[in-house]
Amino acid sequence: MKKISLYKKLVLTYILFSLLLLVVLAVSLFGIALVQSQGRLDGVYPYQIKSTGACEKYQSGIEGLNGWVEKLDENYQVMEVYGEKYTEAQGYDPYQLFLLTSGDKNSSLEYVGFMNHSEDHAGYYLVQYHRSDVEINTTMMYSSANSNPLWNKLFLAVFLILFAGICLLMANYLSRRIKRPLKSLSSAMSRVKAGEETVELDFKAEAEFAEIRDAFNIMSRTLAQARREKNEAEARKNKMMLELSHDIRTPISTINSFAVALEQNMVQEEDKQKIYKTIHMKAVRVSNLADDMFTMLKMRSDEYYLQKSCEDICEFLRRQCAEHYQDAFEKGLGMDIDIPETEIFYEADYTLFARAVSNLLDNAVKYNHTGEKIEVRLKKTGRLILISIADDGVPIAEAVRGRLFDDFTRGDSARRSDGGTGVGLSIAKAIVEKHDGKIGYEYRDGDNIFSIELYIKGKLN
Repeated sequence: MKKISLYKKLVLTYILFSLLLLVVLAVSLFGIALVQSQGRLDGVYPYQIKSTGACEKYQSGIEGLNGWVEKLDENYQVMEVYGEKYTEAQGYDPYQLFLLTSGDKNSSLEYVGFMNHSEDHAGYYLVQYHRSDVEINTTMMYSSANSNPLWNKLFLAVFLILFAGICLLMANYLSRRIKRPLKSLSSAMSRVKAGEETVELDFKAEAEFAEIRDAFNIMSRTLAQARREKNEAEARKNKMMLELSHDIRTPISTINSFAVALEQNMVQEEDKQKIYKTIHMKAVRVSNLADDMFTMLKMRSDEYYLQKSCEDICEFLRRQCAEHYQDAFEKGLGMDIDIPETEIFYEADYTLFARAVSNLLDNAVKYNHTGEKIEVRLKKTGRLILISIADDGVPIAEAVRGRLFDDFTRGDSARRSDGGTGVGLSIAKAIVEKHDGKIGYEYRDGDNIFSIELYIKGKLN
């Protein structure tokens, strides 16, 4: 079965609500009158009182409105009282009765009376209420005897037309305030489903729909950003595979060529040792490349968890410097180390973190062809730990700096990888970011400076 739209349901609900409101109003008014009359609704009307029996019958209803009934003779003298009388008058003249039964709202009399002939025409019955409890209005009465049926039909037609007009106005209001925003939202969702890149909603609406509009726009921008990041990641992955294929093909081709030459005795005996050494170097390069790829994939996996331990990061950095000191010394480079003597405990996966720091130190030693030193600094400010590794060699070309930490990025001829895999800085960045830190590069005061920022969580030591 075809479902009714929300817009139609709201219109039908409004019509049903209007009808129910009329019913509830009528029932409420009837209930109030019933309570006031103590269950005898017909007893509150004074023109019902025309006999002693009626007085006794409706006395409770009249008393419920703080009224009473006086039986008068033909000379307007009080013969009998039904209920509690609140005035002292025991008789009236015609003028007093005129003032008492007058519907003048500006009358100075405290009570208002309603006078009826008795059924036997032998006297009168006077019903009195306090003027604050009674409102007297002029009512025009129609009956089938003196009214035109056409007017009744005309009145009903006018009522139905006005009611239909109000419903149409309500429908138009709902259309502008509800149907249009919902239609815009539905259309936008269909466009997103169809694959449109960025879909923005732009309409004026009440606070609730404005929140939905803004939330949709944020969601749309987030999805577009995620899609772009996915495409960029896919592009980086394809580039990485191409670079990996190229970097692996070259050493494997060399190994294969030398293996064939050795197998066919095409190499002189005195050259075999050199060939074996070359094969070993190429095999190590392929092994290093595979190891780097494995590390990169681990760092980019959300399912990989760090094996953290809390250690003194100052001592850790000193060990790393000691491991690279000999390489720096052999290249004629001095190593200037500034690490605090006090212990600074930091929770990290130090096996991985050693890889990141080692990559930076390796680069500083390998590419500093023109400088004289390598500087290693560690500084703690509050919860921030700043590690910097600098060299005074040739600066990295500005064209490369923006993508320095991307996969397979190599510098210019003065700072080329020289057989490296081109992913050392990319791995360092992935490891640092896995520790919720930051890594960056700047050229300042003649030094290439790589910096690592780490933030201490928990209690400071």
